[in-house]
Amino acid sequence: MIKRILAGLRRVTSSGMYDARLDGLRALAILPVVLFHDALRGRRVVAAIRPLTDAEQALTDMVPRGEAGVMLFFFISGFIIAFPFLRAAARAQPPPSVGTFYKRRLLRLVPAYLIALTGCFLALQLSGYAPTDAPKFNAISTPLPLSYLASLFYQHNMILGAASRILPPLWSLEIEFQFYLVAPFLLTWYARADVVRRRSAAVIFILLGIAVATLPGLAHLLGSRLSLSLLGYIHFFGAGMLASDIMFTRKPALSVWGDVLCVAGFATLLAISTFVPHDPFQGALRETGLLAGVLATYWGGMLGRHASKFLAAAAVSVIGGACYSIYLVHVPIIQAWSELVKRVAPPPASLAESWLLMLPAIPVALAAGLVFFALIEHPTMKPDWPQRLSQRLVLLWQRLGLRGRQADRAQ
Repeated sequence: MIKRILAGLRRVTSSGMYDARLDGLRALAILPVVLFHDALRGRRVVAAIRPLTDAEQALTDMVPRGEAGVMLFFFISGFIIAFPFLRAAARAQPPPSVGTFYKRRLLRLVPAYLIALTGCFLALQLSGYAPTDAPKFNAISTPLPLSYLASLFYQHNMILGAASRILPPLWSLEIEFQFYLVAPFLLTWYARADVVRRRSAAVIFILLGIAVATLPGLAHLLGSRLSLSLLGYIHFFGAGMLASDIMFTRKPALSVWGDVLCVAGFATLLAISTFVPHDPFQGALRETGLLAGVLATYWGGMLGRHASKFLAAAAVSVIGGACYSIYLVHVPIIQAWSELVKRVAPPPASLAESWLLMLPAIPVALAAGLVFFALIEHPTMKPDWPQRLSQRLVLLWQRLGLRGRQADRAQ
């Protein structure tokens, strides 16, 4: 029974090809995001009562930031999107059309995005709820309807220079959207170039990306918009493209060394995410370390004898397959749980106790994400879902009309 349910929740891909290990990597990516936001709200529960002690503050600084998972998501996006272009070039076929590329992503990603964004907006607007301890909500004084409209068109980062007030994690989805705008043109050239030229260009592209992300002059010019734009993260997408290129032509054997590399890479990624740079050199070191952690996690996951099995396990890969839905709904769930803790539970005596009270929010958020995935996202993974929905609505209308006529006859 459980196997059947997990099989039914498996990701549907446009190419028909499916690698469960990639969804396993997505599960690793969503984990630090959920844990960070849960720990952050546990910290706020205590901070609302009293100032944190130095020891508690040091403890919160050691919690891996959600950026660790986001960087891995960016890498996976570059990897996945590059594949059909590389395959077409290898088969001497035309690259995927720009229209098909955009249509597929709009039909696949927008419905869940729109429902989550609109649901959160209505909940905030109608209830009047305004969290006083949420820095991103209070970073700007933009009215919620304007924040909603900017987010609706994936332009909140660029227009308002801040993450969405309504659903803060949308900042990274807007960066993904920016990548989608340039990806088909960039990858069409990349796939057609000879191997040496394109891989050399990819390496240069990655190095330039790290430099751009840490240049003080550009950061001064663009301000917060640099860290909210593709320019600040292009090296992770580029690394994904390069990894896709290399894996496309090689099928290395599995080994225990791959397991070691995966564990070491993921630990490195989590550890470096806690590091706060204070100058451009430290910033470059941090970006390089994060990228190294991402690459090691990926290569180890693909090459590890045990890591690859773990990532491909049904329970792990299903959570990874639903990561987009989990990403969209986990913050409102965790925020609601923190409000419940503040109102119902006795005031926590310590940060550890507050984290313990917040712990149940993690499985609740994951479960809510899986339900959202099953009801909303999974059906839209099939390219013909608009036709299917239209047919069902017509059938429903016909049935309602038939029942209405039968009721009239009965009278």
